Amino acid sequence: MRGVVRVRLGEPLREFLESGDIVQETFAQALASFDRFEVRDEARFLDWLSRLAENRIRDAAKLRGAQKRDPARAVALDDSRSGVESKRIDPLPSSPELRPEDLAARGEEAGILDDCVAGLDDRQREIVVQRNYLGATWPAIAEEFGYSNEQAARAAHAKATLELCLRLRARGVS
Repeated sequence: MRGVVRVRLGEPLREFLESGDIVQETFAQALASFDRFEVRDEARFLDWLSRLAENRIRDAAKLRGAQKRDPARAVALDDSRSGVESKRIDPLPSSPELRPEDLAARGEEAGILDDCVAGLDDRQREIVVQRNYLGATWPAIAEEFGYSNEQAARAAHAKATLELCLRLRARGVS
């Protein structure tokens, strides 16, 4: 769910909003209204959650865009640390697989992936989100997007995936 939220937030809103907060608000809303939802399969459930998340994002974007929160009026704080002594802590990683620099690189690549998915046109982005993030079936994607059959849905997904790969390569991710 966090990946879906990050993609739908887009880069500008991610600067000001935490995707984890949106996810928590979405789950809280889902719990409150779960008795009105009929679970048919996992993909439909995830789609319902993603639509709740979209509403939370839309509300947060409206709030963020209010006059008193206008991003154009934001002023950066001075980052000087005068008078504060910095202590360097250099802990050894607990295992070679969990090195901090590897975790940071993974996080950075995940952010680039989310940015690239968010940069796709609306239809391509939603096909990728439905299939790769939410696990929707090909028949469900064909129905959702009005394709005549699942092969057409697969072809549209392949085209979106190719565009995504080109965007990732342009950002230096292989």
